[in-house]
Amino acid sequence: MNRNGTCMVFCKINQKAEQMASWLMNETPKSPVSPIKVANAPPRVSSLRPATSSTKLQLLNQLEQMNHQLRNDPQAVTSTLSACNTAPFNTQDPIDLQISFYLSVVENLQDDKHYLQKIDALFRSKVRNGIPDAVRSKVWKAMALADGPAAMSEERFAELLECDARGTFDKIIRQDIHRTFPEHAIFAEPGGEGQTKLYNVLKAYAVYDSDCGYCQGMSFLVAPLLLLEDISELDAFRIFARLMDESVSSSGKRFALRSMFTPEMPGLHLLLHQHSELVRAFLPGLHEKLSFLNITASTYASPWFLTLFTLLLSYFPHCAVIVLLKISLALLRRNELGLMGAREDDFETCLELLKGDRVLAAFGEDCANQLMQDVFLLDSVVTEPVLTKLSASYFEQKQIATISSLEIQTLRAKVDFMGIQLDSIYKENTALKIALSQANQQRIVDVGETRKLLEDKLGNALAMAELERRKREELEKQVQLLNEQLARMSSHGEDARGPRRKGLQRH
Repeated sequence: MNRNGTCMVFCKINQKAEQMASWLMNETPKSPVSPIKVANAPPRVSSLRPATSSTKLQLLNQLEQMNHQLRNDPQAVTSTLSACNTAPFNTQDPIDLQISFYLSVVENLQDDKHYLQKIDALFRSKVRNGIPDAVRSKVWKAMALADGPAAMSEERFAELLECDARGTFDKIIRQDIHRTFPEHAIFAEPGGEGQTKLYNVLKAYAVYDSDCGYCQGMSFLVAPLLLLEDISELDAFRIFARLMDESVSSSGKRFALRSMFTPEMPGLHLLLHQHSELVRAFLPGLHEKLSFLNITASTYASPWFLTLFTLLLSYFPHCAVIVLLKISLALLRRNELGLMGAREDDFETCLELLKGDRVLAAFGEDCANQLMQDVFLLDSVVTEPVLTKLSASYFEQKQIATISSLEIQTLRAKVDFMGIQLDSIYKENTALKIALSQANQQRIVDVGETRKLLEDKLGNALAMAELERRKREELEKQVQLLNEQLARMSSHGEDARGPRRKGLQRH
């Protein structure tokens, strides 16, 4: 399931859960008293009237005292509040007292941006019930003004909007805003007011933080901000900039979501590592099963960490990463039986359960409320020290991997160098082969020419010898003829002398 589909799943679940705030539709969590919209109902004088300086000081002292007790012993403040009728706020206050508490937080943040550090434990306890819709935007705006970019005035924001972004991320942003909550009335109309505001905030931040720019998925963080009541584009930008900021906020916490969207996404990789190690430690059987099926955290948890962010708007405005990890662990914990019951080779079933609607079915009809209750049960399991330790192990592994990578790169460089040498030797060998071949060919040519020359000379010699032989034979024939003539001549001479001798004898 894609990010938008996952977000719509949570939207449907929250619409069914009448006791829980819809983090996409801006509903207020149900309480014994019906929610009060500041814009629609007058405040009760006893709880919402401006406090005098002495009352304010007394209230601050009481809040800090309650926070100290709650920080030391979470159960202590419950008994103290139940026994003290004059306590200004309780963790299970009616909605008007909840609103009054958050309005006091907003007012005090204007005077002291580190105010949340003074009441951190009490504030965490309060937000377990969710920040009422009537004051949710006010709390976020106050926190953003306390920590956000101080120079981000309306004029500066307008300058960011006027910058030309067509050559960098304009096209990507425009593609993403059409895929962001397309079924929600605010963002359904192409080019409508909702999409225009979403585009402006995303573009302004991309120009403001050019090193980060724009990354797909940011729209799912900005869109819920624009759904808050009485939120302008500048307000949404300030809140989003605070969420992305990696520095420690005035409450002593960090959102640091920026690292999840930078090119290498180091924050997301760290979050996935922490999630995997938490599953290994607290759900070892499930971790072994998922590892056997080759289902990694990056396969299913990445969209969780982005779409579940909308819960933070109502429940966890003072921290982010630790809550996202608790939610991801709670989801797996509830679905452990179903995942463990799947066949060892049933990869598709497990993946469908983790990435589809069924991951929330294990929480029943009151899904959202049960999910948050499971999250709160993990407070003693997923803690800052645990995450710090996991972060250290992650960076240690990363350093080892970097060293190993450097060693591998060194070996690869050596192999490459040896390869170059081998190539050089091969080329030299090839050149030698060619030279030898050419020499052989030349030798063959030379031998052929020499042979031909010798054959020609031999032929000439043989011809000369044959000629001499013929001459000799001819001479021999002539000599023989001469000898025969001489013989005949000798014979005729004898014949002629014979009668002459006879005649002489007769005489």
